[in-house]
Amino acid sequence: MIEVLVSSGTDTNRKKGLVAALVEKLGEAGIDPNDIVVFFLEIDRGSGSFGGGRFAPPVAFA
Repeated sequence: MIEVLVSSGTDTNRKKGLVAALVEKLGEAGIDPNDIVVFFLEIDRGSGSFGGGRFAPPVAFA
């Protein structure tokens, strides 16, 4: 089991790409892809703090 913490609103294609890369690399290491489970936990950037207790700046969408 692999747990991935991402910001809420993370693009689905980005998550799928991460899963594909994990399955590929773990497969090279001899892990059966059917034994891999990936959970994505989404958090709101405003509800956490980063280094030094600073809050993340807002995300700007173009």
